[in-house]
Amino acid sequence: MLDPFCGTATSGEVALKLGRHFIGIELYENNVQIGENRCRQAYLLRREYEARNPMKASTASFDEALNDTMPDEVIRMRSGRYTWAK
Repeated sequence: MLDPFCGTATSGEVALKLGRHFIGIELYENNVQIGENRCRQAYLLRREYEARNPMKASTASFDEALNDTMPDEVIRMRSGRYTWAK
């Protein structure tokens, strides 16, 4: 995410907590220092979370993923309401 008017990096903090990349541009040194500290803490929190909750593949192999079919029930949008199609 690119934030050309970063301020104290609130958007950067959220981006890093969600595991996204972040580039912030800020003119005022005081805001840069605050933003760096916030982003550093957010990055460390994300790393700690990922260490405790490792990602797992939803399929066992690449071949299994290629052969995965759509479920029989598909959600369709009809006049603002969701209905199940069989």
